[in-house]
Amino acid sequence: GIGTEFLGVREYNQGDAFRRINWKTFARFNKPMVNEFELESTTDVVLMVDAREVQASGSIKHNPLEYSIKASISLASHFLKRRDRVGLIVYGRSDGHLTWIYPESGNNQIYKIIEELVAIEAQGDFPMTGAIYQSMTYMLPKKSLIIFASSLENDFTIPLGVENLVTRG
Repeated sequence: GIGTEFLGVREYNQGDAFRRINWKTFARFNKPMVNEFELESTTDVVLMVDAREVQASGSIKHNPLEYSIKASISLASHFLKRRDRVGLIVYGRSDGHLTWIYPESGNNQIYKIIEELVAIEAQGDFPMTGAIYQSMTYMLPKKSLIIFASSLENDFTIPLGVENLVTRG
């Protein structure tokens, strides 16, 4: 593909751009060779954080919700440094309200995500499948990478929710 990261050199094919010819390799092997570059593409990454009441079991600093928050911040930072688009969905409240940030890239996105994550309180028992059904229509871009941060405790709807995600792409 056409990008900025050098991938290698290959033989010239009819239709290749003249400016992509590697003249040093051409002189060395006496056949036209062209530079090939890695295709740059961005990925949509959506972090889903389970904030149900069961996630608060344990001490204040050592519980599944705290570990999920730390892992989500670390993952968001990693993917944003790769210039991917990162979004966030927090579920758990009994009324079914989802906290969400649409996937974007850029320096400000990590601050938006951290701001939402530090404000999370473990409450309710809204299942993951309900969050998936709500978010599939307008929050989850097609073919996005979805990362769940949960202890998976007391939620027997998870296999059904993942199956539904896979069938819808």
